[in-house]
Amino acid sequence: MPTLQVEAETTNPSVTISPEENEVNQIVKQTDQQDGGTATEEGELVDITDNKLENGDLKIISGDGSVTYNEDGSATFHVTSTQKNRIVYNQVKEIKNGIFEADITPETGVMNRFGLIYRVQSPSAYTYVGTGDRNNLYFGETFGPSNSWTDMTSNVPLEANKTYHLRLKFMDDEATLYINDQKVNSWTLTGGVNQAGLLGFEKSRGAANIKISNIKIKENVPPQEPNIPPIEDTLTSDYMDVMIDQVFPRVIEYRVGDKVMDGQKTSVYGLKVNGKLYYPEVSFEKLSKSEALYTLKVSDEYENLDAAFKVSLKVKKNKVIYTFEEIKNSGSAKIETVEFADMNFISVNSAQANAKAKLTNLSSNVTKPGDVDVTVDSSLGGIGNSESYYTAFLSTDSLSAGVWSSSEVNGYRNLVAHRYENEDGTKAVGIGSSQLYYQRAFMPEPQSNKPTVKIAIADDMNNDNEVDWQDGAIAYREIMQYIPGSEDVNNLVGTRIAMNFGSQAQQPFLKTLDHVKKVALATDGLGQSVLLKGYGNEGHDSAHPDYGNVGERIGGAADLQTLIREGHKYNSEFGVHINAQETYPEAKAFSEDLIDGPNSRGWGWLDQSYTINKLKDLYSGTRAKRLDELKEAAPGLDFVYLDVWYQDQWESNRISEQFLDRGWRVTTEFGKAVANYSTWQHWATDKNYGGPANKGINSEVLRFISNHQKDSWVLNWPEAGGTADHPLLGGFELAGFEGWQSDKNTDQFIRMTFDTNVPTKFLQKYYVNDWENSEGDKEKTNLEKEITLKDPSNGDEVVVTRKDNSRERVITLNGNIVLDEHAYLIPWIKQDFTALTPDSEKLYHWNLKGGTTTWSLPDEYAGASKVYVYKLTDTGRKDAQKVKVVQNQITLKADAATPYIVVPKKEKGLQVGNWSKDAHVYDTGFNSGTVKDQYTKVAGDKNAVSVARTSQKKDDHTLSSGDYYLSMKNPARNTSVSRTITDLERGKDYVAEVYVENNSDVKAGIKVNGGAKAASNYSLRSLQKNYVKADSHATNDGYDSKMQRMQVSFTATSNKAELILSREAGKGSTKFDDIRIIQKSLKNKVSPTVFEQDFESVVQGIYPFVIGNTEGVEDNRIHLSELHAPYTQKGWAGKKLVDDVIGGNWSVKVNTGNNGLLYRTIPQHFRFEPGVTYKVSFDYQTTADSYRIISGDQEIDVTSIADAKGLSVNDTLAASTETKTAEITVTGSKNGQTYIGIFSDGTDLNEDTGEGTFIVDNLRIESLAPVSKSAK
Repeated sequence: MPTLQVEAETTNPSVTISPEENEVNQIVKQTDQQDGGTATEEGELVDITDNKLENGDLKIISGDGSVTYNEDGSATFHVTSTQKNRIVYNQVKEIKNGIFEADITPETGVMNRFGLIYRVQSPSAYTYVGTGDRNNLYFGETFGPSNSWTDMTSNVPLEANKTYHLRLKFMDDEATLYINDQKVNSWTLTGGVNQAGLLGFEKSRGAANIKISNIKIKENVPPQEPNIPPIEDTLTSDYMDVMIDQVFPRVIEYRVGDKVMDGQKTSVYGLKVNGKLYYPEVSFEKLSKSEALYTLKVSDEYENLDAAFKVSLKVKKNKVIYTFEEIKNSGSAKIETVEFADMNFISVNSAQANAKAKLTNLSSNVTKPGDVDVTVDSSLGGIGNSESYYTAFLSTDSLSAGVWSSSEVNGYRNLVAHRYENEDGTKAVGIGSSQLYYQRAFMPEPQSNKPTVKIAIADDMNNDNEVDWQDGAIAYREIMQYIPGSEDVNNLVGTRIAMNFGSQAQQPFLKTLDHVKKVALATDGLGQSVLLKGYGNEGHDSAHPDYGNVGERIGGAADLQTLIREGHKYNSEFGVHINAQETYPEAKAFSEDLIDGPNSRGWGWLDQSYTINKLKDLYSGTRAKRLDELKEAAPGLDFVYLDVWYQDQWESNRISEQFLDRGWRVTTEFGKAVANYSTWQHWATDKNYGGPANKGINSEVLRFISNHQKDSWVLNWPEAGGTADHPLLGGFELAGFEGWQSDKNTDQFIRMTFDTNVPTKFLQKYYVNDWENSEGDKEKTNLEKEITLKDPSNGDEVVVTRKDNSRERVITLNGNIVLDEHAYLIPWIKQDFTALTPDSEKLYHWNLKGGTTTWSLPDEYAGASKVYVYKLTDTGRKDAQKVKVVQNQITLKADAATPYIVVPKKEKGLQVGNWSKDAHVYDTGFNSGTVKDQYTKVAGDKNAVSVARTSQKKDDHTLSSGDYYLSMKNPARNTSVSRTITDLERGKDYVAEVYVENNSDVKAGIKVNGGAKAASNYSLRSLQKNYVKADSHATNDGYDSKMQRMQVSFTATSNKAELILSREAGKGSTKFDDIRIIQKSLKNKVSPTVFEQDFESVVQGIYPFVIGNTEGVEDNRIHLSELHAPYTQKGWAGKKLVDDVIGGNWSVKVNTGNNGLLYRTIPQHFRFEPGVTYKVSFDYQTTADSYRIISGDQEIDVTSIADAKGLSVNDTLAASTETKTAEITVTGSKNGQTYIGIFSDGTDLNEDTGEGTFIVDNLRIESLAPVSKSAK
């Protein structure tokens, strides 16, 4: 037995046991009948029941705890510290496999990190199964030789003063925990202790007293292996002969002519069922020359098994397929997993020439590739060891082979590489499969996919006159996991994120549709993929997981459907960001039954989230129901983005199937998450996230196989080193201009699209066929030397070569250069990998530096005498040039960093005539670039009116470049621009709004004519910066944007009205942008003298307030909070201190403790008329005394109230967890700029309890003196 260090004494109230008397090597206990134990002789299997624990039975091996033995035969384990406190039951010999049972009664409720330990060698070498950081989450963890842990499983909480019967069954790498005879989960725990050891208990991370009793230990050993001689048979295809064994479903060898790839050379007989080894009764039937059927029968009364497994073995061309066609059990146990024990599907040995293994696991660290190269020769080490991998290829000088398994074990380690020595002394490596899932215990039905293993055999498939892993990898493409939607990835060049957040509706759906059209013009129709981050409720990270709750302020389901339907016409796909990991209390789906408990805190920003019980969400069908609601709300949706998904392979496959069943392509956040199905990983494509250790998948094997299927690879990031240092295949890099991380730079998006992503997508239109590296250290730099790709349908060949004198590359197509560093002429086709690839109909030209270059045209242009070249802009093709073709070559002169399109005929190209479809007003964002159209009337100083374009000239994505807006600059007389409002419904109320920034001292106005009565509003000089990060008009360094919304309400009297934007004559410029017409009734003006806002009906934002500077330009932690009692309200879970909603269904919630201006009114939202006195009141709740109600008439952009200028009111609001009404009086200043606002001096914040938050509702502003007619 191992030597165990004693770190504390075992005590009893009446008996003191010395360490010498209680030495750990006293392991054999001679029990008597009163004790209830069963003594075992040396060599016998352990089968012991101990109903009376006595002094010395339990040994403390680490920690500062103690054990008290009780008169009822139990023992109490006292733990007073947070360190790892471990005890072992030392009255039994060591065992490797078996069942360990005990009753436990916690005397305290802090039962996190309590569990059973087995195979204990020392305090640092054992395996643990028990609770995690909460008392209802369970997992397994190995300590020594390696430290690894599984995912958490939610189940029954261990509560104080309740007795639980724990039963742990452990067999080899499999551990199964039962509580009160109900299965919690089974875990595969690889890399841990693999020898016999003691059993015991562990408690860490908190004090506790735990009563232990009724210990039972039963040892299991594997049954005796049969010794049945093989009966050889052969299955054949046109490609190969496969020698099999009738005795057991075993391939002995694969023979292609005179070339041989070994399988399992020696006999094997074992089948593991639910982790336990059996030697089944086997019958054999040869169904045809290429197919055999085996029936394997297993009986085990103790495990309630009387099962039959029908396994087919088929040969198809160069493939062999194992399938569990039928699994039946007459017993009561669920069959969860099956596994061929110690069987290799392929193997190579040291007697074979050039025998090698190429083994791969998932890595997202740019300096640590996941690939392992093994030379199988006489020096092969690690004999007897087995390691698991995601993919595995074996090769000799004649054949190469790969295996695919439907295994879904944790860590994506589906295959097992065994190192062993043959009877003839040769050393070998063989590839087997990890366990295959059939039906998890908690699932009502077996999985739809049958347990399957596939083997592909290959000779020199890439015709490079040698056989290696690459040939097997090419063959592997025919047996690997199909990724639905992956055929579209090569066409999706314009992937980006449109962001809505915090009730602000920064990117309404119809605005996004106009952006789709704008990008289509700028790229001549390249494929787009738009991720709608914040499509639901109040925007991003609000009301997860109410998947069908499309945000009303963003446009609702109707506008989302319009976006998808119309956007498809512009070669665009659309997806939504959802969360299946966390939920927010405001969600209608939120309940204590959905979450892992009120203490299961997740991400907190606008609100505190809580983690979802994900397995229950799956097997109960609740997640499926919510996904159906999304399908109904957004028919035609193309993909789903799964945020913050930490779950392992099995759960990832199940949620992927739920998406795919509804027609949605899968994308996700982390670089190697959902590896079997995801086609785009955010962190892989964005340098700003994850750092070098958490980027895309770093494996030449996986990229060789699947480069064309996904944007999940290490991108070009030379500063990070390793594989990121100029990968030859490039890598998609995310850019955008629709608010994600304050993206506003359309021009930078276009540069990224053409400089980086078009070449990356061009290469994805081909299969990687050959991969050549240079010698060196892959952890320091990228060693790729040359990569060859081929079109599978027509044989076109693309070669990417590293230049000798730089890190840059040259790309050729059929021998002609199509890219040289950052200049190219690339032919473009739409590739789906099913139909014959068509000839290109256009070519894209790009030259980052600009200048003159000469290019050969593709074969389809043979005989052409001329081509036409157009500059691409976001208003379409421009500056047509006719270019002569000389000996099938053209010479092009390009401006720097400017895209061009080359076509065989003169044509207008893509046109957009229906800007702002269904938005009631033509071209709401002025993206046509002009007001000289049939839809617009300009009156007054026409020379002062234009459509301008922001132009901050750098690559920073937060700069504003490329946003069109209506400009009125220094008009000599009153000037207006008018457009018709269409498709109104008579009698309904509407709101017309527009962004405005007025940099003049005269009025800039909005007016609607044709309603029940004229409606108008105006802005004086704009003073308040726009701090809303996702807003296209947010301020930044060098762009001091003060664009804010201005709105008017009107009632339609017909289906049309007139919208007028105006500027009075005078010096200074005014900007207008993003017109919206929304059908909504606002009841804020309840009388001529009273304005009320209960926040029950708000178009967007927190009207009449706008966001202040307290967090800078940020996704501000202020939003309209929605009622979902009791979870959003005071008292929930015994911890929530304030209500998130004070009255009705909505309030304004502040969830930041930062100091500064939280929010304020602006004159166009509520105008305090000069000289008029007003009574202002509102309701609020907060635990903090750091909030102030202020009023002033000057710009405020300070974080200390002492620095604020022009204040007329500065009152501290008393803390109150009951609703309190604040009241002040305000008199309008002469300058017309009076505002009211909430200022914070800063406070501690607890998002979980609501401490420090600030809730406002029921704003009321009443004028105390009549307002003159002129003031109205």
